[in-house]
Amino acid sequence: MAEDKDKVYKCDECQKIVYLMEAGRGDELKCCDRKMKEMSEKEKEPYHPRFPRPGAP
Repeated sequence: MAEDKDKVYKCDECQKIVYLMEAGRGDELKCCDRKMKEMSEKEKEPYHPRFPRPGAP
């Protein structure tokens, strides 16, 4: 999952969105007992301004 840094995932079940800043030890990201889907550039556009930026208050 090391290549999954700075990607955005969405749970199709509960609609939660996860911004992955740094990969961990796991092999997949899960929510609601299902694998989360990586969002495309177009899908994540509405959320982009709300993503945290390093050093932002």
